[in-house]
Amino acid sequence: MDRPPTWADLLDANPNIESQLATWQAARRQVGEDPFNWPDFRAHLRAIGAPDPGPQAPSGFGGGPAGPSGPTFDQLKAENPNFGQQLNDWFRARGVLGQDFTDWGAFRAHLIAIGAPDPGPNPPVGWSG
Repeated sequence: MDRPPTWADLLDANPNIESQLATWQAARRQVGEDPFNWPDFRAHLRAIGAPDPGPQAPSGFGGGPAGPSGPTFDQLKAENPNFGQQLNDWFRARGVLGQDFTDWGAFRAHLIAIGAPDPGPNPPVGWSG
């Protein structure tokens, strides 16, 4: 495939991929590991017998490093103990609606709107949108 797959491509092959991703990312966050590591997620899917999504992450999947001033996920969790759950809920809701769940500005606005601490303008290391 010359282009990265889309979420629609992956959902056609594996209707459970969004819930598998949400569960895997939650587990990664709990142990302080990168929730946007495509090779690790791909290995996880293969290990649980799910269809192999291929070597290329889909368009919009995080994985690149943030700018030099971006916080870490651990720093964000230290400032907001609910950050991980809020992020998981965000991914799930945006995925269901077919919206871009890697939009840091929209996620930040969501956190502010629900009264959570402002995570700042720079996405965390490991976030890509």
